[in-house]
Amino acid sequence: MNITFLPQTPLGKWSAGLTATFLIFIGLLALFAASGQTFHDNPWLTIPVFLVYSASISSFIVGLISIIAKKERSFLVYLVVGADLLFIVFEAGDILFGY
Repeated sequence: MNITFLPQTPLGKWSAGLTATFLIFIGLLALFAASGQTFHDNPWLTIPVFLVYSASISSFIVGLISIIAKKERSFLVYLVVGADLLFIVFEAGDILFGY
């Protein structure tokens, strides 16, 4: 088993790219939140939130497919899938149980 750092398969590259997109939208959301606006003040804030969730879930699914079906063996894809899984679990817990 040869483990590389960067992904070798197209699906692995997509997974890493979607996670980069996820991080960009998290930064955009933090920028909007720092301005003191809420969802009630600015409905446009829902767009980055939707994009954050969709990028994370898509990256997780594509990463799993690349690991299982395409036999991707890169450290970056394993890291991406783990980070996306953590995000999904924490957000599911927040949605189900609240604060």
